[in-house]
Amino acid sequence: MTEAENAAKKKADAEDVEKSKASGWGKHSSIIVPMMTVLVASLISPFVMGLLANRTAQSDRRMEWARQDQVAANVAIAARQAEEAARLLKESNKVVAETTRITNGKLDQLESGQQQIHTLVNSTLTGAIESQATALEGQLTLMEQVNELNKAAGHRPTAEAMAALDSVKKKVTELRLTLKERAEQTRRAEQDRMRSTTRPK
Repeated sequence: MTEAENAAKKKADAEDVEKSKASGWGKHSSIIVPMMTVLVASLISPFVMGLLANRTAQSDRRMEWARQDQVAANVAIAARQAEEAARLLKESNKVVAETTRITNGKLDQLESGQQQIHTLVNSTLTGAIESQATALEGQLTLMEQVNELNKAAGHRPTAEAMAALDSVKKKVTELRLTLKERAEQTRRAEQDRMRSTTRPK
């Protein structure tokens, strides 16, 4: 073999080796690319899932805070309403006390016209008792609403709140019973008066 043939053979062998290397990588690239994709995805997916879970938890916390803020606002409104009802009840009690004082003073001063005075007293006191009962019923409703809002917010009513609620309920029951008795007394008195006016002389 000549030197030129030898060089040509070496060159051809080198080209064959290069072709073999290139074709070998080409065969394996169809396996390596998907494997690399799976590997990258498995490394990234826990991070992505953690990020999504964190965002969801933050959103849930914001919603819970908003709900708690709304419950607190409702409790504050109900508390203001209860304060207003208590103020109205206090004013009503003052009116009842003043009416009683005035009525008692008139009873002490007057000796004649007892029937007219009796009717006036009954009417005035009945109206005052009715006002007090109505105010107490309004307060009772507000107190019950405050208790319900506190329960919704996860707070149990205090012993003082429950005692106050029971006291108001009891007072409303007493006032309504008094009004019923007074209505019955007025009806009987009116019947007696009618009988006395129609009785022959």
